[in-house]
Amino acid sequence: MRTAVNQNVAVLLDDGESVMDGIAKACEQAGTDSAMVLSGIGMMREVELGYWNGREYELHSFESPMELLSLGGSFAMLEGSPSVHLHAALADGSHMVMGGHLSRGVVHNINEIALAPFGRGMFARKYSERTRLNMLQFTR
Repeated sequence: MRTAVNQNVAVLLDDGESVMDGIAKACEQAGTDSAMVLSGIGMMREVELGYWNGREYELHSFESPMELLSLGGSFAMLEGSPSVHLHAALADGSHMVMGGHLSRGVVHNINEIALAPFGRGMFARKYSERTRLNMLQFTR
């Protein structure tokens, strides 16, 4: 993993890296525990996408490489541990697009990701009984 920091953070993840772990490490290196994932392109394999049906995620796995068309989400702490929440749109070899909540993804070749750090303690995740999801909350 390589990063460049301006006001935003540019992250290059290499083949075989976990997308979730790479984003968490980049945020740690940037000294933040609150960030938005602005965009991401590249390729992924060993992908798991979910759809929230109101009670649970319906998960579907895709092992073959797919083109990463769009990536967005957030990074925050959940009960003291890093939490990455991502949504992705990906295309297979026939140009069919699928997307949803990204539960797992391994970089295939390279991923180029842009992060916007918000410093430390700007927001965190907390479980909501109402939604049954770990919701992002502003903490200051």
